[in-house]
Amino acid sequence: MVIPVPTDPKHIIRAYILCLNPILKLKPREIDLLDAMLKVYFNLKKAVKSGQITLAEIDTRLADPMGRKIVRDLIKMSEHSHNNHYAQLKKKKIITKDGKLQPFLKDIDKGDFVIQYKINPVKPEVPKTNGHSKEELVK
Repeated sequence: MVIPVPTDPKHIIRAYILCLNPILKLKPREIDLLDAMLKVYFNLKKAVKSGQITLAEIDTRLADPMGRKIVRDLIKMSEHSHNNHYAQLKKKKIITKDGKLQPFLKDIDKGDFVIQYKINPVKPEVPKTNGHSKEELVK
């Protein structure tokens, strides 16, 4: 089944994050932070194309204090709040331990992309009774 998600180019990054959010389970401010980080990331990627920086410098610049301040200012987030939400993104493995964005986020093209979900039903585990009857366990 294909469900088109029409969006304008200005909001394509947020649409991508929202499409992945049933899996990522991000809170609203984490979505805001990730959206801002990706916007800064893609602006830095444009600087690579113009020869101002190298591709290897993007993650470093995004994670350095100036990059983090730019991200905070974009979404009007305090430093304390930013650090808390940044830590949550690390905990959820959206950001790696060394502060880099996961590769699947870096490959968002400003054009069409496809997100495919494959749902496999799993049999629920039956609790072990250790020789007790069902009635004994309920008591």
